[in-house]
Amino acid sequence: MTDTPTSPDTTAETEAAPVVELPWADVHVEHHKMLRLAPLHTDRTTGARPLRFVEFGHADRHGKDRSLMRMTITLPGQRVRKEQNHLDVWVDHHTQRVHFSPDSGFQIEPMN
Repeated sequence: MTDTPTSPDTTAETEAAPVVELPWADVHVEHHKMLRLAPLHTDRTTGARPLRFVEFGHADRHGKDRSLMRMTITLPGQRVRKEQNHLDVWVDHHTQRVHFSPDSGFQIEPMN
């Protein structure tokens, strides 16, 4: 097994494009609503299931170049992973593109 040195032209290709710093990256949700989830069907063994509530929060920012809408769902008394129940919608007005984050996709818990 031999070590081959990396050629200078391949290292230039592996360097990532400069990341554009997005404004409002630290915005927290401002508007909150309590929502009742759809009731679950009665289980034959355990009986009726309790109603569940979630807190829906959103914040939006608009500028000449970009807009942001951030939405979160929190479950009272329950913790979820950081990437769950969170969606950012970024709009670039110059290129007319919409970007959703997180990049892993929108994961919601509970499913109903």
